[in-house]
Parts: sequence; structure tokens; C-alpha cells
Amino acid sequence: MAATEHCTVVITGASSGIGRALALEMAGRGHALGLTARRMALLEQLRDEVHAAHGKDLCIELATLDVCQTASVGPTLHELFARLGGIDTIVVNAGANDVTRVGAGDLEKELNLIQTNLVGAIATINAATEHFLERGKGHIVGISSLASLQPIAMQAAYCASKAGFSMYLDSARVELKRKGIVITDILPGYIKTDIVE
Repeated sequence: MAATEHCTVVITGASSGIGRALALEMAGRGHALGLTARRMALLEQLRDEVHAAHGKDLCIELATLDVCQTASVGPTLHELFARLGGIDTIVVNAGANDVTRVGAGDLEKELNLIQTNLVGAIATINAATEHFLERGKGHIVGISSLASLQPIAMQAAYCASKAGFSMYLDSARVELKRKGIVITDILPGYIKTDIVE
């Protein structure tokens, strides 16, 4: 995005961590925002903070979204896209992490990580792609992780979920490159957030 070009950006998982920081940065650049997370109260606090810093004329729409509830992802996002009058970019950021140990009774936690980081992300990408195919253009930004490339003890499920997410993004890029849809896979290293101690 050019510095002078104002776009409409949706960010999932915007209530904290990377998503919150991106929302503040994008607002500072003058972009209209659609923000989603499970916790509406935190989204409202973020909206109020942005409006206090940049004025209430900046368009910010909010939506409660739990990407683990995959049946609701498409309808929720399409309703948000409509309220925004269409979007240019979606940042697929909603995610989770947890310490898990293979064979130590952590299967439920491992499956939750896969559901959130991979299945929820796939549902988000599908909804955004439907919208972008109708518009003839769009930008999907996936927040993956360097853990997609490096095995880490007590993080097997997290690493697997991010590796799957990055591969899905790479495959979608090949499939959609002639449809006007740009796909970017971001692989941050360790970032100090409240997602994991």
C-alpha cells in the first residue's frame, strides 16, 4: 500500500498482540478498518483509542468473531465487508499458542491450536477470497510464524498449525495469481505478547 493511498483493511484477532499493533499502525496511516476478535469490549476500547488519537471521522467497524466457529466465519465477515462498502486487504491474524507436550494428555489443547491457527484461518481466507473474486482484486496477508519452518519442543501442534497455514497461503497464491488477488505470508519470530508467557 502506498503511503498516500487510503485503503480498507480488515484485521482478525485485533483485540491484542500483533493484531492490535497493526490496527494502530494502519489507523495512523489513515486506512479505514474492520476489526474482529472474540472480545468485543477490547475492540471497543481499541476503537475509542484510535478515535481519540486520529479523530472520529476515521471509519472503524467492529465484529465479534471466533474463528474456531467456522460456520459463522463467512457470514460474519461478509456482513462486515458490506458495512465497510467492500475491502482491499484482510490480515488473517487471529491465532493461539500454548505449551503442549506430545503424549502427555495435551491432545485437546493441540487440536484447539490446529482449529484456531489452521482451520479458522482457512475459513477466513475462503470468505475473503469470495469477496475479492467478486471485486476482481484484493490482498490477503497471513500472519504465520518462523515456527512454521523450525521444530520446537513443547510447540509441536503450534509449529504444525503454522506450517499448514503457510503452505495453504503458498498454494492459494499459485491458484489465485491470475485472479487479481495478492497473497503475502508473514513469518514473525518471537514477539512478546500476552498470547503465551
